[in-house]
Amino acid sequence: MLSAWGIYSTARTAKRCFGFKKPDPDTAISIKVVSKIGLDFAGPLIILILSTTKIMPVWHIATIYQPDVILWVKIMSVLMAMKGSMELTQLIRLIRSIRLDKKNEQRFSNQG
Repeated sequence: MLSAWGIYSTARTAKRCFGFKKPDPDTAISIKVVSKIGLDFAGPLIILILSTTKIMPVWHIATIYQPDVILWVKIMSVLMAMKGSMELTQLIRLIRSIRLDKKNEQRFSNQG
């Protein structure tokens, strides 16, 4: 169930991010959006720290006894990182479109 949700969520984000329509400049760049992107990258970072250090010995024990669960967690964290990078791309496109609109407004107001 969680795998299906992760794949659906990533596909929906990809459709929004790489779609052909221009980003809506009325969309607010809020703390919610930025924190969501940060959380998308936090999961893979935590998994990387747990896999490479001896901070939590339970993680390494679980790797021995439940390798399929650990593999699933790692795959889901990679999907979350992909989703975070697509949302970051979408945020950058939004910021660029807002700046471009402001430049065009200034250009046309100076001509008239």
